[in-house]
Amino acid sequence: MDDTADIAAELQRTLEHAFSSYRDGRLADSAAQCREVLARLPDEPNALHLLGIVHLMNGEAVEAANTLAAAAQCQPDNAEIHNSLGAALRASGRLNDAEASYRRAIKLNPGASQGYFNLGNTLVDARRLADAENCYRTVLSVDPHHADATIALGALAERTGDVDAAIEWYRQAILRDSTFAALLAAGSDWTPALAHFETAISIDPGDAPTQAEMGLALARMERFDEAMEAFRRVLELEPDSPEALGNYASALCQCGEARASLVHFEKALRIDPANADAHANYANVLAALGRTDDAFTHYDQALALDPRHSDARSSKANTLRALGRLQEALELFDTALDIALGHAG
Repeated sequence: MDDTADIAAELQRTLEHAFSSYRDGRLADSAAQCREVLARLPDEPNALHLLGIVHLMNGEAVEAANTLAAAAQCQPDNAEIHNSLGAALRASGRLNDAEASYRRAIKLNPGASQGYFNLGNTLVDARRLADAENCYRTVLSVDPHHADATIALGALAERTGDVDAAIEWYRQAILRDSTFAALLAAGSDWTPALAHFETAISIDPGDAPTQAEMGLALARMERFDEAMEAFRRVLELEPDSPEALGNYASALCQCGEARASLVHFEKALRIDPANADAHANYANVLAALGRTDDAFTHYDQALALDPRHSDARSSKANTLRALGRLQEALELFDTALDIALGHAG
């Protein structure tokens, strides 16, 4: 009995080391540690889930799908596993199967907006634009502050030739996301809005959306320390929200705490490994910290998930240029420019 308990404790420590290796960007070590656990416990769902995510981040979509399918068989009611499986199936081009996995994740956790967003992206890949639009609108009904869904609706409107609707959706995205809003709000006085946010929060300190809006307003005013505190309070209320994790990580970067931001980007990616923007933002931080090989891994993952992600392509090009790999950088800059101008297919 004692031997069994010792073995279980040892495997638990190995699994914890696997997650730690993953958080540190040591994907090969994480995979090896997962396999060590699985050699003893072939049906350990956490080890299978993490190993599947590592395969996905390494661009090994088929291996990821197979491993995550095994994890889903072990824990058929785990929404996060089905969400990750959907990402792997989508990356491997199995759109019908990806749709089924995302729908299973939604059924298990209907209050999670990201499941609907991931399903919408898959339906766009399948050219089922009306169904995708319904998914993105559902995202906004669950999470009115989901800027990516708003951008996706703008892109759909633009794709169908409804320019006025596209402009309005993009305007709404600007209001939802501090990165876009900062472009238009330079010099604007956000003090009156901030006063309203503070009043609302004093009435209901548990109102996470208003806390997030206050954080965005503070970021627009370049009061980054206060923005970071507001986003920290959002995380206390919604610890598994990819948007909250990304906002907090970005605020940390703006406060000069790039290294501290890594753990929050990594958690966001564990929750939603198919988020191309999160991979690109994480890669930018890794590049700034000199971890260029890891940065390239995440730039490539962002581009595998979204081949038209011009920011990931441009940032990767800048990193290549800094390393003196000028020809590769130039080719990427050219492609990114074509995408930005709408010339790429």
